[in-house]
Amino acid sequence: MAGLRNVEFVMSQRGKPQVLFDGYLHTKNVERLTCVHWKCVKSTCSGRLTTVGTVIRNVTEHNHVPEDSQKVWFMSALRKRAREESTPMHTLYNDELSNLNNDGTGMKPPFPTMSSALFRHRQKTIPVLPQTRSEVDLQDSWTQTADGRPFLLFADGDDDKILAFGSLESLGALWSSEILYMNGTFTACPGLWNQVYIIHARLGATTYPLIFALLPDRQTDTYSRLLRLLKDEVQQRLNRPLAPSCIQTDFQNPTQPRSPSPTSSD
Repeated sequence: MAGLRNVEFVMSQRGKPQVLFDGYLHTKNVERLTCVHWKCVKSTCSGRLTTVGTVIRNVTEHNHVPEDSQKVWFMSALRKRAREESTPMHTLYNDELSNLNNDGTGMKPPFPTMSSALFRHRQKTIPVLPQTRSEVDLQDSWTQTADGRPFLLFADGDDDKILAFGSLESLGALWSSEILYMNGTFTACPGLWNQVYIIHARLGATTYPLIFALLPDRQTDTYSRLLRLLKDEVQQRLNRPLAPSCIQTDFQNPTQPRSPSPTSSD
């Protein structure tokens, strides 16, 4: 087993796996039951290698100079992160640039020359931004916390869509609290909605933000619909009624006369 080397995979421009060996890039040629045969990415080169599991075997010679391995790893890391993260693209570029040793930073392509390609990679896994609220359809990881727990409580409506976010623990804390505080913020809201509406609960001597809702407007009926939907969600998930003794709100429009009573049974 002496002299055997492990496979080093990088990501190609099209997001496919390639093998980097001594500066030479190889693309998959034939996959068999016990091994995979790879060929040089240059069509005029007869260089080949075989991988068995994670080990490289049967390497043949190439007829050209090798690639800059550090540049290949740099580009591969950027493509991979562009697909997997929502970090601003220029930040990704600077992060990866800082990981290089000083000898290699000047040899890397400048950001403007590769930004378009990186954004194409991001579009493979991140959906195109919707233009209307009715086009917003959150699925899979977009409805979960970073550790995979459900976080989208409900999405109600079409053009007047309300999105509400919170964990099961948040609903439990909401149900157990005697006092709820409700307030909206308008400056830090996604463009398709009018406000981020936050519901806090008093637990002991501390107040916690528990529910975060995107509301399409500041109308009385919208606030009432949010409260009704939230009551239904607590009832369905916890099999308990949401009935705090006090709700304090800061609506721009007077809504309390038309808001459903938190203690009502309907």
